Amino acid sequence: GNMTGGGFFDAGDIHLTAGGVKETDGADGGEININAGGTDSTVATAAGGNVTFQGGSGAYNGGVVRLTGGDSSGGVAGSVIVRSDDGAGTKTGKVDVYTGDASGGESGSLYLSTGDAGEHKAGDIVLSVGLSTSGQGSTVLVAGGGSLDQTGGLVTIVSGDGPQNTGSGIVNISSSSSLNSAAVS
Repeated sequence: GNMTGGGFFDAGDIHLTAGGVKETDGADGGEININAGGTDSTVATAAGGNVTFQGGSGAYNGGVVRLTGGDSSGGVAGSVIVRSDDGAGTKTGKVDVYTGDASGGESGSLYLSTGDAGEHKAGDIVLSVGLSTSGQGSTVLVAGGGSLDQTGGLVTIVSGDGPQNTGSGIVNISSSSSLNSAAVS
């Protein structure tokens, strides 16, 4: 429920937890599925229902929305998958990841990073565009931010550091191998 007044109490929490399994080989924990309603309407403006996860607003700091895969004590930890669904129509949905606009200060940063590895190689980051079966291949664009009164933002590509006897990593920029390869400019 909502809390009013000048006290130092937090509003109530809501916890959704599926059932767990103990001491049973080969059994999975319970799932939680949240699905919006679908529609069979053939009207062009009709769409399935939305699902919105939003942190609470605050006078100073807003609430965090956190998506985390499950931990693992002896195998592979759970993945976090964010994707638009497959479509049989003209186009599949977009996946937008961005921070909000700031009217009185700096907008938030966007970090894309894999975790450190204690004994083996850390995870890779792959930015890849799907294959076009007909038509031109799609673009990967990396651009620095513009400014109305200062220098524009930098785009920096730096290889990873290494010990003195092996050196740093290599930066490869090349066009793909084909019969008519494009130039790199």
